[in-house]
Amino acid sequence: MEPGNEELQAATKNRSKAKVFLVTGVTGGLGSALARALNKQGHIVVLSGRNLGKLEALYDSLEAEGNAEPALYPIDLAGANASDYAELASVLRREFGRLDGIAHCAAELGITTPLDVYPADIWQRVMKVNCNAAFMLTAACMPLLKETTNASVTFTVDPKNTAFWGAYGCSKAAVLTMAQVLADETEGLRDETNTPKVAINAVYPGPMRTRLRSVAYSGERPEQSPAPQDCVPAYLSVLLRDDKKQTGQLVNLQSPAL
Repeated sequence: MEPGNEELQAATKNRSKAKVFLVTGVTGGLGSALARALNKQGHIVVLSGRNLGKLEALYDSLEAEGNAEPALYPIDLAGANASDYAELASVLRREFGRLDGIAHCAAELGITTPLDVYPADIWQRVMKVNCNAAFMLTAACMPLLKETTNASVTFTVDPKNTAFWGAYGCSKAAVLTMAQVLADETEGLRDETNTPKVAINAVYPGPMRTRLRSVAYSGERPEQSPAPQDCVPAYLSVLLRDDKKQTGQLVNLQSPAL
């Protein structure tokens, strides 16, 4: 489904008081858990994903809990282009007048195979979802983020730089570099208290009990990995700016450090 104005089911309750966060990949384990946690704290969560049925199910579930009414914006990251993200940013500005943060949780695994036989079409799709979409979405929303006090952008990284990780490993390495570049570029954007106006950070959550993990490690028992909910506090900390000065950091939930 192509994104469009009529497809944004916008929140209407207490809109002027709540913070607004856009979360991608909310039909996956991490994105869904993070969206629920943000909503539980009273924030408006713009639910982004490509499966409208799953988006609507999550929307209904959150709405039934009686917290801030969420919003949903269906978009296929593999097919969207710069104009689609510009339209999304325009809709966010019109409907909410602000954007307090973006959490990039969407991920595409692709296949695990040697680079010299990696199918080009799958490579391009993985790069679009994991890297290009994060770039275009963030770039389109930066003007709105810069207008907001204590805004944040949080990327999800996963260091897979060994054999057979192909496009997934390369795209995640690119995302980490993207976060570092953007953090450096926005370093001078500070308020009168020398606090960064937009915090740019990355989180490495490590293994999680998700569908992507089950595909990548088909022989692994699910209980061997933590639930996505266990990683959510780290995301909340950087998204909600617990440390107002923190920017340009990689939050590594694994040991040893990278």
